[in-house]
Amino acid sequence: MKRKPTLRQKTTIKTALRQRLIVGAAGMMIAIVAVGLIYFNFFTSTDSKANLFEDGHVVQDLNLTSMCSENPALMRRWRVNNPNEFDIPVEWDVYPYFQTGLIIAHSGDNFFYTNTIPGSNTVRIRWQNENMVWQQKTKASSEESCSAQGCYATKVISYNPAKRNDGSTVPAERQVTNRALGAPEGDDALNFVSLGFGGEIVLKFASPIANGEGNDIAITETTFGNQSCNRYPEKVQAFGSQDGCHFIYLGEGCQDAQFDFGGMSWIQYVKLKDISPVNHTYNNDIADGYDVDGIMCLHGTSNGTANDGLVAGSAQEVVQYIKGTRKNGSEIHPSRTNPESALGIPQDDDLGVNFVSLGFNGSVTLKFDYVVFNEEGADLQVVETSFGAPNCQTYPEAAYFEGSLDGINWSPMGEICLDGSLDVGDGVYAIQFIKVTDRSPMASFPNSADAYDLDGILVLNENCPTSNTPNAGGNSGGSQRITAYDNNNVADEIAEIEISPNPFRESFKLGYETGSVNEKVTVRLFNYVGQMVHQESLSVPKNTKYSHEINGSKFPRGVYIVSVESAGQKQSMKIIKN
Repeated sequence: MKRKPTLRQKTTIKTALRQRLIVGAAGMMIAIVAVGLIYFNFFTSTDSKANLFEDGHVVQDLNLTSMCSENPALMRRWRVNNPNEFDIPVEWDVYPYFQTGLIIAHSGDNFFYTNTIPGSNTVRIRWQNENMVWQQKTKASSEESCSAQGCYATKVISYNPAKRNDGSTVPAERQVTNRALGAPEGDDALNFVSLGFGGEIVLKFASPIANGEGNDIAITETTFGNQSCNRYPEKVQAFGSQDGCHFIYLGEGCQDAQFDFGGMSWIQYVKLKDISPVNHTYNNDIADGYDVDGIMCLHGTSNGTANDGLVAGSAQEVVQYIKGTRKNGSEIHPSRTNPESALGIPQDDDLGVNFVSLGFNGSVTLKFDYVVFNEEGADLQVVETSFGAPNCQTYPEAAYFEGSLDGINWSPMGEICLDGSLDVGDGVYAIQFIKVTDRSPMASFPNSADAYDLDGILVLNENCPTSNTPNAGGNSGGSQRITAYDNNNVADEIAEIEISPNPFRESFKLGYETGSVNEKVTVRLFNYVGQMVHQESLSVPKNTKYSHEINGSKFPRGVYIVSVESAGQKQSMKIIKN
């Protein structure tokens, strides 16, 4: 027989219930206030309001997806995809319990976690469109577990094994690629995949993995007997990618190795390339190169897929510029010495100077955001600026090219006269740096020549299905862009000017030495307050030392500026009349 509760028991139950309701209500109020404050800060920001509403943006619908979770009994993982190019503040709540939060959804994928509760764990997200009208999406949790997938590779994208050190094929039992997936065993059992000497494999993680402090992934390699790297130098180069096509270089390691993602905030693909020395003795064993047991991420999965701003298809960074000189030893005109003019694709116009002049014996070192792999045929196209599109016999501006993966060790790529194509090089797997050194024969040029003029270097093997470079799609797109964008209407040299005597009394002579083109020259004189007091135009043949006298007898004594303009370039000199 069930006993009825006493008055004291009833009072205790009511008190406990009241306390839970008060605590729950207080928690709800705190969550609402916190969300409100974040919303207030976001929407009262001038930049945020301008980005979302004043520029006329239309807010596309967000997408909510239930993801696998490392421990579904405790936490559930969710992905919010923002297809817009700007940030969107997003509220979320778990229905019908008082579990709420807010994220700022950046463009692309964003992730958040909720605490697991009894029932379906249904999550709702809410955001405002361009008219400040609330939108929402709702999704029930899948309860899928990905404890092994969250921190280890889960899929083999490609596998290209090479030979063993005796020239034989890697045994079939060592080519089982799924042994590189999941958690590494770290023992001497046959639980790895062998790459062979020079072989490679590309692995994918189930979710983007994060770039944290220090190294970000750890590769476990199997070397029987724990022999040292000196005795058994099984080595690898590692590359990371967000899309499985554009890779950055992470570094090289021997046996077990760890790598940092550098400037890339997250990756989802890892490419491993065997670089073990095939001629090493390996204790007189038959060796099969780097043996991949598994890859583990060290900082968990990424909470977003931010755009790191990397650009494919052309050089994007100046590492070093060593400026040469003109043939006569003088300085190159400053307008032609900006090395950043060699970055990106050649400009879509013929206006001004969109190249950098190396000067005789000068050089420039550039870096690509992504690795350039050695593919069949030419890998790069070099665009050089020479007036009127001359041939190499009449105007032999030439340069020598070297490539490097790490910016330290260099391999030759060959010499090019004017425009030309380059192969990464025999026996070279990939590069991410390129060094260009002038090799123009000085005797073939006028005194004012400033040697090789580099406009841009394009990647020809840019064959990714989607790309942020305009000429993605292969060699034909690259060559079309080169034809359209090569600038050959700017003079190859800026003429040399001299003024004598300086100071002068009655007149002075303007000495003018032209380069490879006929030039129309405009001469102007300005007084010390900037008023133009004299102007005339001259026609000067190419490759000419020309002297022109200017009568200054009527000018008052003082300081003047002589401005000489030709071929879109301007030079100025100070002159004094006594």
